[in-house]
Order: sequence, then C-alpha cells, then structure tokens
Amino acid sequence: MLLAVVVVSFLLLIFAFSIQKVELTVTNKRVYGATAFAKRVDLPLDSVSAVSMSSFKGIAVGTSSGRIVFKGIGNRDEIYEAINKLIIERQEKAKAEPVKQEAPASNLDEIKKVKELPDAGIITQEEFDTKKKQLLGL
Repeated sequence: MLLAVVVVSFLLLIFAFSIQKVELTVTNKRVYGATAFAKRVDLPLDSVSAVSMSSFKGIAVGTSSGRIVFKGIGNRDEIYEAINKLIIERQEKAKAEPVKQEAPASNLDEIKKVKELPDAGIITQEEFDTKKKQLLGL
C-alpha cells in the first residue's frame, strides 16, 4: 500500500513538473508553444482543423496529423475562444470566395505559345513541328 502511494505521488509530481513548462501562443497565422515536457510545437493556422477543451485546464488542437494537447493553460477559455473564432473565420472566408477555375488553353493558344520558341532560337523548327502535330492530334 505504501508503495502504491509513493508511486502515485511520484507520478503526480512528474505530471505537475511537466505542465509547468507548457505555453501556448495564438496569432492570426499560427498556434505555437510547448506541450508537456517542453516539446515545441509550431502549427500554421491553416493546418488546424479543430480545437477542444481537455482535462487539467487543457486545450486540444486537432490537425490532419493528429491531436496535440496543451495542459495547465491558465487562460484556457480565452485561448479556446480565440482559436475557435479563427477557424470559423477561415471557413466563412473560404465559403465566400468563389472557386476559380481557369479554362484550359485551347490547342491554338498552345501552338501560338510554342511558336515563339523556335523564333527565339530555344527549339528547332523540327521540334516545333512535332509539338504542333501532337497538339493537333495528328
């Protein structure tokens, strides 16, 4: 029984020591800081897909690579709200921006571009003729 108390006390001491070095900073471009045991993390905001609160005043930041947990954050609620707001703003901005699709260049446009190459001495006339036939499907 005494051994169990000593082990639990030791684990709690290690946990308390590890979260003392936790830090988290949020900007409009990045989420960075140090997790338990001073593991450095630097995430572009575009890679952050989710945020949640966790035990021991923690913040969990989700990315496509996994979940990173920062424990012992004094202003956890403020940081949670800030990250959540930035994610929502990014999603709304993506919805508002129209999807730009460029029409593929026609074969004639492509031939005109390639025609400049032999004129500039970059390729031979024979190479141009081969590319022209390829573009025309001959």
